[in-house]
Amino acid sequence: MRFLIILLIFFFCSLFHLENSCKEFLLSSVFADEEISGPQEKETGTEEEVSVPGTSNNTFTLINQNNEPVALDSLIGKPLVMSFIYTRCSMPDMCPLIMKKIVQVQKGLNKDYKDKVFFAIVTLDPEYDTPKILKEFGRYYRVDYHNLVFLTGKKDSVDYALNHFRVFYEEESPGVLSHTMETLVMDEAGVIRKDFPASFWKPEVVIEEVEKIIKKWEASKG
Repeated sequence: MRFLIILLIFFFCSLFHLENSCKEFLLSSVFADEEISGPQEKETGTEEEVSVPGTSNNTFTLINQNNEPVALDSLIGKPLVMSFIYTRCSMPDMCPLIMKKIVQVQKGLNKDYKDKVFFAIVTLDPEYDTPKILKEFGRYYRVDYHNLVFLTGKKDSVDYALNHFRVFYEEESPGVLSHTMETLVMDEAGVIRKDFPASFWKPEVVIEEVEKIIKKWEASKG
């Protein structure tokens, strides 16, 4: 029930254009001094330092669709688009819609930025979403595995990641989860630059944000 309330909060905040206030309450930054803002280019002004998982004494890893370990901090180094889904989701306007939009973003960026951006999709249902299932799931949506990875693992490890990114879920019935939805756009240092809640965002807006990050990154390298 708590997670249903969270979803309702996001819905009403979106309805009344109060996204930033909701994020200050439900979501904070992830890797470093982060600047989190919604799809409308507004910034919350909040900052928080959070250590990068994998750089502490407890190395933090998940498993990709090829059953290979992936240290979360190994994803740092390129701009990153990260989202959270589960394959058994039957709500067409939730996880399936997120996947369709992620693929649109990937295709839109692959024209010019294929080697300059990475995508990570974390499952909310690791006990069902094995590497094999995630790999077939990606093939169904025709993702390009050149620069995209699905992540699963032991439930405790996945729950740690979800808690770290302030993504909440609850099992309503076997195979059915209520959950928050976040699509995060990070820069090459792992700093969240945009948070797109729910599934209402447009692929072209995410593409524009990623392109802006890449251009700034390239300019900084001289």
